[in-house]
Amino acid sequence: MTAFRIANSNFDPQPKRKPAKNKVRIRNEQMNIDLVPLPPIDLLHQIFQLDPLIPHGLRWKERPRSHFRHELGHKFFSAKWPGQAAGSFCKKYYRISLTYRAGDEWISVQLHNHRIIWALHNERDPGPNLIDHADIDGRNNHGGNLRLADGIQNSQNRHRRADNRTGVAGVSFRTDIGKWRVRITVAKKVIDLGCFDTLEAAASVRKSAEIEYFGSFAPSEEA
Repeated sequence: MTAFRIANSNFDPQPKRKPAKNKVRIRNEQMNIDLVPLPPIDLLHQIFQLDPLIPHGLRWKERPRSHFRHELGHKFFSAKWPGQAAGSFCKKYYRISLTYRAGDEWISVQLHNHRIIWALHNERDPGPNLIDHADIDGRNNHGGNLRLADGIQNSQNRHRRADNRTGVAGVSFRTDIGKWRVRITVAKKVIDLGCFDTLEAAASVRKSAEIEYFGSFAPSEEA
């Protein structure tokens, strides 16, 4: 490890020689994705401290030598990271690189902060389920903002599409009849809710349908 890497404040607090990534996955059939299982809950408690006052939601704890494959990695971590916010923001969520020991095997994984936080609050791995941010803000990892969700529920609570020009999800303008069309997708089926003279009327119908079909997973007004 060079002096530059030690001095670099963005250096990942893991050993230089990282072991192979964990190949074990948990399948989420609804979303057609594979999720990485978390380390044991008791190990997560040893590594992380919950902190609802920061966006990350987690801070690093002081870790024993046994958590590291190399002495240099342990020394570097102990000198810099205990008490610091854990993880970095990547795309929509905070994510952590973690290497830990499971029996005789060293495992390296990339984990989302929100899955770790939910697990620490609930004392179990969320398994194939997703963790939904109730306010749709991936930077808000307060425990009260995180909830277990299946793939359909998670897809319901989201921001409107980037190419939406009306400002209301599921609403588009039909130039051929001069009216606002409203649709909603439920369990991958598109339901036509009709056409309306004003955007306000169309938005009201769409919001009512979200509450009816999505329940508590209906997106907020700001979405």
